[in-house]
Amino acid sequence: MAQRKVKALPLKQIIQAIRNWLYPTIPVRDVPYRLNRLSKRLEVEQTRRSIAQKCREMFDTDPRCEGLIDKLAADAVRGGFTLTVENSPLAQKIADELIKRLKLFLRLDDWLRMAQRDGDLFLELSLDGRDIVGSTRKPSLETHRHSDDADQFEDPERAYWQAEELWHMAPPANSVWFADWQIIHARWNYNEGSRYGRPQFAGATGAWQKLIKGEENVTIRRMVRSGMRLYHYVTGGFPNIAKYREENQYALDNPAEAAIDFFGNTPEGPKVLEGDAHLAEIDDVKHHLYTWATATPVPLHSLGYGDDLNRDVLEDQYKQYELAIPGVTQWLETEIIKPLVEIQWLLHGVFPASLEWSVTWARDEMGEAELEQQQVEASRLKAEAVSKAAEAGQKLISLGWTQAAVA
Repeated sequence: MAQRKVKALPLKQIIQAIRNWLYPTIPVRDVPYRLNRLSKRLEVEQTRRSIAQKCREMFDTDPRCEGLIDKLAADAVRGGFTLTVENSPLAQKIADELIKRLKLFLRLDDWLRMAQRDGDLFLELSLDGRDIVGSTRKPSLETHRHSDDADQFEDPERAYWQAEELWHMAPPANSVWFADWQIIHARWNYNEGSRYGRPQFAGATGAWQKLIKGEENVTIRRMVRSGMRLYHYVTGGFPNIAKYREENQYALDNPAEAAIDFFGNTPEGPKVLEGDAHLAEIDDVKHHLYTWATATPVPLHSLGYGDDLNRDVLEDQYKQYELAIPGVTQWLETEIIKPLVEIQWLLHGVFPASLEWSVTWARDEMGEAELEQQQVEASRLKAEAVSKAAEAGQKLISLGWTQAAVA
């Protein structure tokens, strides 16, 4: 039997074959679009939760934040509104009954406050037959918008879901689902293409942290360095100092005499140690305060910070503020009132596109001079109250009173 001769391969081909076996060529594939979409959605949820929690802490612990948010909400809805339907008495009756049933005049300011605080407001509608009889605010951080990358609902019957889990790539199995018409999602500071809104003070969290730390430093500095300190010269040794302290214990315990007492037996020691003479220098804290307050159109001086502001500047600020109010009422019309009444009309078989209707706010009917006078007078009264309180505090500090001494 003849043997088959095996033809030897060139060394170059053998090396290439070994390389191909050890390092096979793997086709390059694009990252699946769905994985990228899910990771992006998780990042959005994490960022949204983090910012909302910081803004909630700000709202709950800083009365200035709560005061600015409350003022904007109260001023925007003051006096209520009138909804007028031009071409349908039936639609007018349906809208009037809805406003009365839901007590919108009493609830709009609270909804506006929560939208500013969290950035999102989710209202679940309750029905009785064809009538909307109630609305319940859902937890903003537990309620999610189930839309695609273009912010469109793939399934309107499963448009929103609610779950208690904090982190998730997809809706959990125990999620509660809501149809598009069941939820009114009002988004504050909404950017087109985003799923959610942004809190009013979302961009000011960094300035607020610096402000709080600065105010804490000022407080500690005043407690430690503001009061007058006395040096008591006592001849002899420690037994004489102990006897001197015992004999003068009442005077030593009196906070009006001095904040701190020092004792020694050297006559060279000073008799009186004055407190820090630069405690009033807080320009850095004021800078952080004014930077933080730029996040809202409400003038900071409306809360009483008006000791260094003249009347002309105050009036200019309020004019700018008044120009911002129509944008807030327009948001209320677009995000809450319009979807609410349109759903109610549809439930009664009235096509909203065939109606000519409008919303008129009571504050729009007031004269500009009257509004300006009200704002300036309110600010003046607050500023006077704050100034009197500050003067009383300075008097106590000048007498050596500190928080530690009072306690």
